[in-house]
Amino acid sequence: MVEPISAVVGVLAVTFMTTLLPFALSFAAGAMIFVVVEEVIPGSKEKGNRDWASM
Repeated sequence: MVEPISAVVGVLAVTFMTTLLPFALSFAAGAMIFVVVEEVIPGSKEKGNRDWASM
């Protein structure tokens, strides 16, 4: 009894999310860019490899 109900809920969720999917993906991409700019780039330059890390 649980499987058909869950299937209907899943279909409704996928149908609803298709309109929001581009916004959710762009938000995720923005979060990844923020993490790279705030954490990865400064961390790669802290041991004196500024030119090599920038390349």
